[in-house]
Amino acid sequence: MNDDEVYRPEDIKEGYQEPPVPYEEQMAEGEHWVPDYYDQAIPTAKGFITDFVYYTRGFETPTLSCIWTALFILSSALKREVWFKWAPDGLFTNQYIIIIGPAGIVKKTTAVSVIGLPILRKFRNWIADKNVFAMKTVTVVKDKVTPEALLNSILPENKDGHDVYLVDDMGNNILGVDGRAVRYKRTSECALVVSELSTMLGKASYAEAMIPNLLDLYDCHKDWDWVTLSRGKKTLRNLHTTLLAGTTVEGLRSSIPPSAMGDGFLSRTIPVYVPDTKRCYRQPFIPKNAPTEDELAKRLAWIASNCMGEFKLTKEADEFMDGWYRNFKDYLRANPAVSGAMSRMDVNVYKTALLMRAQRYDDTSPYITKEDLLNAIRLLDLTYSSFPFLRSQISPD
Repeated sequence: MNDDEVYRPEDIKEGYQEPPVPYEEQMAEGEHWVPDYYDQAIPTAKGFITDFVYYTRGFETPTLSCIWTALFILSSALKREVWFKWAPDGLFTNQYIIIIGPAGIVKKTTAVSVIGLPILRKFRNWIADKNVFAMKTVTVVKDKVTPEALLNSILPENKDGHDVYLVDDMGNNILGVDGRAVRYKRTSECALVVSELSTMLGKASYAEAMIPNLLDLYDCHKDWDWVTLSRGKKTLRNLHTTLLAGTTVEGLRSSIPPSAMGDGFLSRTIPVYVPDTKRCYRQPFIPKNAPTEDELAKRLAWIASNCMGEFKLTKEADEFMDGWYRNFKDYLRANPAVSGAMSRMDVNVYKTALLMRAQRYDDTSPYITKEDLLNAIRLLDLTYSSFPFLRSQISPD
């Protein structure tokens, strides 16, 4: 396969050269949508997330689900090209998000597949830079998948595209410190989209094999060996796995075995419980003044192209986190029943804060502010508030 078969300049649409301007929500004449309790979780700093929430106002999908769907899209597009300064190798933004709600009342599948996935599939159409275009290939693995099929789909040699040599504006190869042309190799990064979690983990045999794999894939290893008796050793490279799934409380109970409770699979997930919504629309609609699906994809392309490299906390943000972390540890000590499953909330704060920073259309500095942290903490506090209830529903203890 030659490079022209992957990158065709004539197919690239005109993207943003300057940072996009966030939308301001405004109802058109004769239009109405219902405010949502979780509107309080919307970031105070406008950007891609607030634009995405505006786009979803006409769906029976609660704001909390939409915010986490937007975060999943951002993380899946940023991949390993963005990280938070963290010893020894950096902290990446990947998260496992499970949207939980009653069937027919809360439109979980809409948030997971109908709204978010098309944006993720098409954002590269607005990336004109040949190097960035190659880096931003997103492998989407969807719905019914066996443990072996999942791993097989993210083997570098099985992924779409091919290794490419990075070039400058004149088309010449970019040389590394060793004087050789720099090659961007295919990775094992993937976005896992599951409309119903129980279809992937419902069978006990699948859960017993899939959950250990998901645990290993959660950590962004540079190299990870997958060994089978029939196929020998296969090596996954540069992992970055995101998961967005939907289910009911009963589906969650039947999907996660007791061995995955506590400081296991459950601690690596963000359970987004949305028991009800006041939105009741006979037909879904997109607000007339809101961004379109293509416009959101175009804005995601700008973020993916301009948000790269290592990010750090500002001095004010760093000082704030000292106090927050001590309070968080005191909370875990005082609540042993949920301490294991919530043990990674501090890591999720950093990951979410980095995404809060990335969603702002800002290319001026690689710093996460106190406001980004506060937006992340407020969102996670509201999300985790239902965790004791969920824990009681899926634990025999």
